[in-house]
Amino acid sequence: MEQSGSHYKTSGSGLHKESGSYGNSKSGSYGNSENILYVNSESNKSSKSKSNKSSTAESNKNSQSESNKSSKSDLNRDPGYPEKSRGRLHRKAQAFSSEFLLAYFIFLMVLSIAFYMWDSTILDITQSEKIYGIEETCNDISEKLLRTQGNPKNWTSSNVLSVGLADENRILNPDKILNFVSMMNESGYEDNAYLMGAGKYDFYFNLTNLAGNSIIINNKICVAGKIPTNDTEYIMTVRRTAILNNEIVRVRVTLFDGGGKFPVL
Repeated sequence: MEQSGSHYKTSGSGLHKESGSYGNSKSGSYGNSENILYVNSESNKSSKSKSNKSSTAESNKNSQSESNKSSKSDLNRDPGYPEKSRGRLHRKAQAFSSEFLLAYFIFLMVLSIAFYMWDSTILDITQSEKIYGIEETCNDISEKLLRTQGNPKNWTSSNVLSVGLADENRILNPDKILNFVSMMNESGYEDNAYLMGAGKYDFYFNLTNLAGNSIIINNKICVAGKIPTNDTEYIMTVRRTAILNNEIVRVRVTLFDGGGKFPVL
């Protein structure tokens, strides 16, 4: 007895249906009918890749959900986490502010010290220049009085161009000394002080013997100019020796910056 049936055969293009009769003969007929299905390999591959992709997506979703759950659980475990984070930031800001204020204070202190040292240096330089200037001027005046004859040689108070008290080096002329004292007293000092070449400074001239007593010529005490006072800021005194009427005398020339007064004779 034959039984008809169909089966599918796989080829490169897919599935093909084949029909035939089946029987008990060995030539291809079968006693029992049976359906045989041949599946295309390419469709198996695509189905496997789709299943792999779906499993990967599901695993990613599962991991994300687990991470979200863990973060939520962390927040649930520590409800004060945001406050603690803000507290840490606040402490960091306070530390930064303290360091900035300390650095700013140190900077101001160093800057103040630098300005103070600069002002002190400028003041010292200015004082040194003034002291050097007054000392040099005082030496020049004393040397001119004791070593030169003046201009003209036999000058008087009416024709003098430059004051000198010597006939020779360190040998003084009494008449020139009297003229000089008369010119540089209280009434004539302001008009004649320029002849000394003292510039902006005031001067004081004093002639004494070796015992320190003032020399008197024709009842005149040999002093001229202003006496410095306690208000005087810069003062310089030069002492020299000379000969007057065959006697050794001391000449003292003092130069100072303001604050002088005339001697009471």
